[in-house]
Amino acid sequence: MLDSTTRVFVNHEIYFFSNRGALDRFRKQPLRYCGIVTDPVSRARFRPTARSPHRDYHGRPYFFTSDSTRLTFQAAPDSFAVRKGM
Repeated sequence: MLDSTTRVFVNHEIYFFSNRGALDRFRKQPLRYCGIVTDPVSRARFRPTARSPHRDYHGRPYFFTSDSTRLTFQAAPDSFAVRKGM
């Protein structure tokens, strides 16, 4: 059974963990552990790096393929924070 207390979202991807220790390690260094994510604005799939533009919104990290998509997100985050028919 999947436990919602041991999950975390990065962009629109969901990561589940076997225990709180693994979850805490992921939260400290999400780029070390997450794989390919979807840019919430352009919907391009990419692997974020330390240089990728990012922003936290409602406690969730979002990574972007470019500064322009980050700025578009910042202008209207609620229109991009919810995953739409992909």
